[in-house]
Amino acid sequence: NILQQEDPTITNGKTEDSKRVYAEAKEKANQAVTKAKEVQRDGSASESDVSAAEKALTKAKTDLENAKTGLRNVDKNQLSTKTQEL
Repeated sequence: NILQQEDPTITNGKTEDSKRVYAEAKEKANQAVTKAKEVQRDGSASESDVSAAEKALTKAKTDLENAKTGLRNVDKNQLSTKTQEL
């Protein structure tokens, strides 16, 4: 649900580094969801397969939330200062 509710404009005005970290976390979350769906469809999946998929989903969710929180605004203070100087 978190991935489907994401607003594509969430990274507008954010630093390139924080956008990269967020994009990587989002990609890993998508991979964890894909893997979990594969395990769900696998009639011969073991308990350890299910447990590993659950752990991967939990970690991916936490990492994505942390990356979203870690998005930083581009610092425009110097631009304002220079503009005022001119």
